[in-house]
Amino acid sequence: NNDKPYDLFVKQQIAGDEYDPDSDESMIATAFLRVGPEAGPGELDRLDELDDLIVTTSLTYMGVTVGCARCHDHKFDPIAQKDYYRMQAVFWPTRRAQYPLAPADEVAVNRAERRRLDELIEPLQEEKKQIEAPYLQIIIDREVTKLPEYLQIAYHTPAEERTEGQRLNVVQIEDTISLASLRKLITEEHVADLMPPDVIIEHNGVKAEIQALEDRMPARLPSARVIGERGREPEPSYFLHRGSPDAKGSMMTPGVMAVASEGEWDFPEPPLDAESSWRRRGFAEWLVDESNPLTARVMVNRLWQHHFGEGIVRTPSNFGRMGIGPSHPE
Repeated sequence: NNDKPYDLFVKQQIAGDEYDPDSDESMIATAFLRVGPEAGPGELDRLDELDDLIVTTSLTYMGVTVGCARCHDHKFDPIAQKDYYRMQAVFWPTRRAQYPLAPADEVAVNRAERRRLDELIEPLQEEKKQIEAPYLQIIIDREVTKLPEYLQIAYHTPAEERTEGQRLNVVQIEDTISLASLRKLITEEHVADLMPPDVIIEHNGVKAEIQALEDRMPARLPSARVIGERGREPEPSYFLHRGSPDAKGSMMTPGVMAVASEGEWDFPEPPLDAESSWRRRGFAEWLVDESNPLTARVMVNRLWQHHFGEGIVRTPSNFGRMGIGPSHPE
């Protein structure tokens, strides 16, 4: 709405942190990369999270279904599976971050005070956990007695003596108990109900100390969900045969990407003091390069679609062979 050039808009959304990390506008723009599903702790979860970045970015800016090449070469468009993993390598180093929307000095004071109070609360939380432990164990043991005999045997077998199957059984039991806690089937009140009066007094005292410190905790400053990286050197990403994390192939880097008139595009080398790999910056530069017409055509088509009701290409996110051809190629 303020006549920002579209190429700058794209660069900020893909890599605002790599262009101007001190700019609120550039940092907030990278929230584009945070609007999809966020991974759990598993490797496959992370790969699915990256897949959403690849699919959304390629459909949004390029009108190309790159995601089809996750497990095999694209069946219709000239996109090799290696191209998918080269693109994944662009986003592989990313990490979630919160960008505070407040002056730097206010952020520093807020963080220092929260850190100080957290350090005071941590040993009290551990003390509370130790008080609760024997009574929580009573509840867990009671729940285990409701399980089939083979699971009970696995649970009571010493850890170093468990078979592989028993180890998996115990993981199942622990996950089930964790789920019960999340569903409030096992609560702190259930644990406290088993405590004798003197332990309840001790438990309540520690809880009161924790609460008093938490009441002094300064409110979190407003922040934006943004993207960042851990440093200049990115972690390695791999080609995955059939898209399986158990079938790692060669290590992948973004490599060179084709540009219509110049043949190849080399990714920039980040400066020595860079806090990121600059891979997304290189990808953004390639996307908006004047010799790469696809990015501009896709957005012009979207503007046309929203103004007139349908685009020159009626499949605005698919300019490939399975999309509908332009009604007016000229």
